[in-house]
Amino acid sequence: RDLHVLAQGLPPELVELRLTFASCPNVTDDGVHALSSKLPANLQRLVLDLSSCPEVTDKALELLSEELPLHLQELELCMAYCHEITFRGVAALAVNLPTGLTTLKVMLRGTEVN
Repeated sequence: RDLHVLAQGLPPELVELRLTFASCPNVTDDGVHALSSKLPANLQRLVLDLSSCPEVTDKALELLSEELPLHLQELELCMAYCHEITFRGVAALAVNLPTGLTTLKVMLRGTEVN
């Protein structure tokens, strides 16, 4: 629920967003979707740390990838120790990356991918 509130408050002129939810047991796929659906259109840099969030699965990666802003240039995702992340989620992310992306860093240690 808190991610829904946070998402509603994102300013539309935001160009850089860094959020850390490491080890938050209440962060879910639904929360990640609520956040990603409100990402500002002109966002250029996104750093999102969801490491060790046990309720984050491939669905979160799929939903996030579908909502990435077209102007995004840098994306850093930490999904380390999210045990429900598999090749399916990573493949969905790869297919939906914005064409202008110049930097991509994805940490997947301790997932089904690693």
